[in-house]
Amino acid sequence: FVLLIVYMTALTAFIVVLMAPTFVRVVNRTADTHTVANPQAEFRLSLTFMMACLLSCGLFVFCCFHMYLLAMNYTTIEFLEKRGCNPPPNHVNLYGLGVWRNVAAVMGSNPLVWCLPVRWTVRGDGLSFPINPNLEQTQKHSRDDARSDKITRCRA
Repeated sequence: FVLLIVYMTALTAFIVVLMAPTFVRVVNRTADTHTVANPQAEFRLSLTFMMACLLSCGLFVFCCFHMYLLAMNYTTIEFLEKRGCNPPPNHVNLYGLGVWRNVAAVMGSNPLVWCLPVRWTVRGDGLSFPINPNLEQTQKHSRDDARSDKITRCRA
């Protein structure tokens, strides 16, 4: 899915770049002569260019969001459960292994084949995943903090 979004973002950006000189030429010609040679063709060109620009911008934002999810090793549902980019202070990502290992867990261990839609270097069966090694340590600290807060509130 991530590759599809990346490919579509690149394709729409490519279309915008290819159409831009033609669009600029038509707009400049219309501005210079104050006449429209072929209004239907110019309308179609303008509409197509504007739609490609909007689609490209929307896909770029969508691609950036999914790159963030990939880097943090979240699914969309997990992201929504933690309520956005500012997780609660005691939140620990169960599957967060660090950016490089998160990307390698999804795309494979060899960066040369990341652009190919293949699973040649992806480890695992897709049903079990490595757990964050700092999870137990972080949970212990949060339990200790909760106990000390409880003791502090009881003394007050």
